[in-house]
Amino acid sequence: LRAFREHKLHDVLIDPGTADITADVDFEHLKSVAANKVACYGPIPQGYFLHSLGISVRIKALLQSARSKEQANELLSGFEMLLSPKKMGMRFKVLTFAPHLQPAPPPFQKATAQSQGNVNSSDTEPE
Repeated sequence: LRAFREHKLHDVLIDPGTADITADVDFEHLKSVAANKVACYGPIPQGYFLHSLGISVRIKALLQSARSKEQANELLSGFEMLLSPKKMGMRFKVLTFAPHLQPAPPPFQKATAQSQGNVNSSDTEPE
């Protein structure tokens, strides 16, 4: 269990609620425990997940309404932190569960097809 505040490691127990908390997750174990109860999709990289949900459209809208160059730079910095393969984009992963027989949620559809050999790996890279 780790906490980050202003992009720096932060003590989890100091000033609760002021830092982002993260943990290393054993996704394969979660999938094995849940597999008989629900369909498991992923894990996929956070950057790919966010691109699939339209984060590029969202950042453009936020930048258009930014009140200052400083605010725009902060938005771009956060965007890069979340998506960059050298930062959180590849390091952080997303796993989801859904009822059996339900189609894979949109961000997981190409990744699922790729794992079944139906999509080229370049098709699943963030734009």
